[in-house]
Amino acid sequence: MEVDVFQAELKGLVLIDFEFNPKTDIKKFSPPEFCLANVTQERTILGGQLAGKSYEDLETWLEKYNYKKIV
Repeated sequence: MEVDVFQAELKGLVLIDFEFNPKTDIKKFSPPEFCLANVTQERTILGGQLAGKSYEDLETWLEKYNYKKIV
């Protein structure tokens, strides 16, 4: 598990990345209670897509996942 806690313009966004090997292990995975939204394979947060964005830029998108800003 890798946790990304964003600051500055993206403050309030926390992403947790779970890695699986082999990929079949993902079928057995159940996210922990502290995971608020499942954004697996969403291009909006992949790679460098967050560079230069603010939390407000993502807020509408995050709302569709019922994500609540972490304060």
